[in-house]
Amino acid sequence: MYTVQFGQFVLNLEIVLYLAAGLAGAAAIRMRLRTQPEQRGGAASAAVNAVILWIVIWKGSQLLFSPSEVISNPLTLLYFSGGAKGTWLAGAASIAYLLYKLYKQGIERRLRLELAIIAALSWTFVYYLLHIVLIDTGLIYHMLNAGLAAGLLGYMLFRKKPDSWQSLIAAALWFSLGKAAAAFADDARSAVLLSFSIGQLAWLAVSLALLIGQSLLDKPATGRNKEG
Repeated sequence: MYTVQFGQFVLNLEIVLYLAAGLAGAAAIRMRLRTQPEQRGGAASAAVNAVILWIVIWKGSQLLFSPSEVISNPLTLLYFSGGAKGTWLAGAASIAYLLYKLYKQGIERRLRLELAIIAALSWTFVYYLLHIVLIDTGLIYHMLNAGLAAGLLGYMLFRKKPDSWQSLIAAALWFSLGKAAAAFADDARSAVLLSFSIGQLAWLAVSLALLIGQSLLDKPATGRNKEG
């Protein structure tokens, strides 16, 4: 955990990074929906709420994973988090919340997935960029993650044609594979299986799921081509 002290006040720098990254995600969603003003405000608001939910679950997951410590010292909720497991739990919950809110606004499925990917890429880019600027450790790891997110985000926001389901899944696949590869530059990485960390294995599992999804989407198109 990184902190900055102003007199007697201690600022948790991680939370500042997460909030800034979340606001960047909301801004990117507004940019993507710049030609759809009737949906832009609600979608951006849902993205901000998803970030707040992420932080609440990330911090509160200590109660799930280390209940005895929290019960004996409730102040640990302020100064610590649920670690990697809490990060994954918070991420899954916030993405599910964002997709649900976009669904309630009547946004069609493909665009919901696109907006969720754009929010995740923006969040990742700003989070690691601020690490480069504010924290002088792990620069290579942070630069790789920021560069990966920036490249994919630029494609998503400034492409000339709307994305198909296949291309959206491909973007998510490149992101998950890139995250797994960039983790080799993380000095804090702890290998658990074949030189891969738990986080890398999780990203590889996501990649496998995306590959399966992409192959299922490709099958009908292949069948139609053969019939034609």
